[in-house]
Amino acid sequence: MIQRNWNMGRPLPAFVGIVLVVVLVGSLLAVGPAAAMQAGTVVRVQPVTQQIGIGQTATVEIRIENVSGLYAADVELRFNPAALQVQDADPGRDGVQIQPGNFPSPDFVALNSADNATGVIRYALTQLPPKPPVSGSGLLATVVFRGQAAGTVDLTFSIVILANAQGQQLPASSQGGNIIVGGGGPPPATPTPLPVTPTPPPPVTITPPPPVTLTPPPAPTRYVVQRGDTLYSIARRFGVSIWQLVSLNNIPNINLIYVGQVLIIPAPGPTPPGPGPTPTQYIVQYGDTLFSIARRFGVNVWRLASYNNISNPNYIRAGQVLLIPPR
Repeated sequence: MIQRNWNMGRPLPAFVGIVLVVVLVGSLLAVGPAAAMQAGTVVRVQPVTQQIGIGQTATVEIRIENVSGLYAADVELRFNPAALQVQDADPGRDGVQIQPGNFPSPDFVALNSADNATGVIRYALTQLPPKPPVSGSGLLATVVFRGQAAGTVDLTFSIVILANAQGQQLPASSQGGNIIVGGGGPPPATPTPLPVTPTPPPPVTITPPPPVTLTPPPAPTRYVVQRGDTLYSIARRFGVSIWQLVSLNNIPNINLIYVGQVLIIPAPGPTPPGPGPTPTQYIVQYGDTLFSIARRFGVNVWRLASYNNISNPNYIRAGQVLLIPPR
């Protein structure tokens, strides 16, 4: 049983805005060929079928196969909680979690929860710079189930979202499985999944851009840090990216600069094209998170963080004014 999970009209929920370090640099690159390579990408459970007794456990791997340029992932797996329960992979933390894998690297885990009341597992993560995107196949996460009552439990994906370092979604299909709880006979034969032929996208005619005359960039400016300065305020003052400042000055901790420190200010980038639609302003309320605000306005959480120069996506405050980028 293979399901298509394109979800192309939905924003990517819960992936952290720090990945937009790469987006700021690479948003002008074409991605048509990379997307075409994803036609065979599959998110699946392994093994497809298992049989256990009541009280016994079954280990299920969530794997990503045949992907190119992967940087972040968000999946939701559903099961019948009356017959199966998820064992907590991290008892030291609140709630029930599953075990992260290493493909892609779980540098920032935005969501890791297993709800044994509703039968929903949600896992979302992203790599962080300077790690490069990953390609090929690997283990996204591992889930350990315990049999609670006799029956055949289907494991089905309701959300599968994969993204590259530019925040662009990668096409992928999904393949679920099942766990048989109880019963003395051997497990049934593993069903052969039906092949799915993806519908190719319509051809795209690419018009080459006009030639660009390059001029030598101006020499960088030097700035002496003053009391009350932050990297964010300095970057905004000079119209440059905070990540350009960090990279050019070899700053290991973006929250730590000192008075009297001399920073090299890179030359600002080219002037962007004419103004687009006016962004909406939103005042942060108590209980808001960057993810909930992004979902409310139907925008990508990565883009929302970049648009507001938010370096730590876990920290926003009530009363803060955010600019909502046009859709």
